[in-house]
Amino acid sequence: MFFPGIHQQQQPGMRPPQLGGQPVMQVLVPQPGHMGGRGGNPMVGGRGGGQYYPQQQMPMRQQLMPAPGGYPGVFAHAHHQHAHQPHQGGPHQRRGGSRHQQNQHGGYYPNPQYQHQHQQQQQPQRPVIQNPVEYLGTIKGEVAQLAKTERGNRVLQDLLENRDAETAATVSQGMYDELVASAGTEEGKVGETISGFMTDPYANFLMGKLISSLPQATHASLVTALQPHLHMLALNQHGNHAMQKLVGSSTTPDEINVIAGVFLAPENFSRASLDSHGHYVIERVVEKINATQLKTVADALQKDAVGYCTSSNGNYVYKAAITASKDEMRANLIGPVVKNASELARDKFGNYVLQHIIELSEAEADNVALAILNDIVELACNKCSCNVVRKLLQKCVWRSAAKSSTPC
Repeated sequence: MFFPGIHQQQQPGMRPPQLGGQPVMQVLVPQPGHMGGRGGNPMVGGRGGGQYYPQQQMPMRQQLMPAPGGYPGVFAHAHHQHAHQPHQGGPHQRRGGSRHQQNQHGGYYPNPQYQHQHQQQQQPQRPVIQNPVEYLGTIKGEVAQLAKTERGNRVLQDLLENRDAETAATVSQGMYDELVASAGTEEGKVGETISGFMTDPYANFLMGKLISSLPQATHASLVTALQPHLHMLALNQHGNHAMQKLVGSSTTPDEINVIAGVFLAPENFSRASLDSHGHYVIERVVEKINATQLKTVADALQKDAVGYCTSSNGNYVYKAAITASKDEMRANLIGPVVKNASELARDKFGNYVLQHIIELSEAEADNVALAILNDIVELACNKCSCNVVRKLLQKCVWRSAAKSSTPC
């Protein structure tokens, strides 16, 4: 079988055609006038009824050959050599040489001169800004527009990167005032406008750095303004990145209480924990909340421990809760997992929760080992559960079925 523009493969038992004493391959192209009819063109879903004729013949050894002296991974293309021949003179000759250079095997590889020019065109250099505060004054009124463009938001990010704390706070405050000003004076528009920047494909990168650099008072007012939008931002593909920065940079109890009040609501917690974007934000929330709020999280997870552990996203939240909890709360979270250890060990996501528990302490590893001891041979042969068995062996905490106190 052959296709247009593809080298015809030699059939078994057939002697390949010769060219200069070397085997050759033929390049076949559609023959004009034979593309109609039923299945005439295999390129548009037909059955290959078109006619083809050989266009060019060349030695097989020259089909694909590395270009000596060229760039790593660049191969010399020997087919259609006439299409790559450099101009030898005349009115159409390019100044500075051809874009390809010929090697000793007859192939071509990129000319370093044009390769360098191409890289410069693809990666334009951004200006180095020495005084970010002064520069911010020159673009007053344009920050909101620049933040939503690819190059503009990179320039704004440069104003915040590698600056001392005082300069970063001044610049971030100035940017924030510009973004708020774009919302107008209508009440309640601030949160909606800022959330729009946080969900923008480009501006979300700037917002993450800006939020982390804001002065404390401004940061607190921002959290309050965003309260109605926090859950939506966590579930957004772009907004969750800025939300992680918002949660991570929240330090006062008032800010954390506002955030926890939104995400610890039963309907919001479950949805965000199982979401492919939201679970990242929930992990940050779990790291920030106090013991009372963490107990609310633990109670919600215990009600459906197997469901969360076998979820591609929920298992991360369960592991984060185990890490953040202590003593009795941690024991309550680990209990349902160990009880269903054999089932979870076989699961492609649940086995990671068991491995996390094994790494906590030898006592927890012992409990997991005893829970799966009866099925140890089967689990060792399973694609997912073998990781749990290997982790236990690395800990070297096996006990006998009689709970002997001597490790193997």
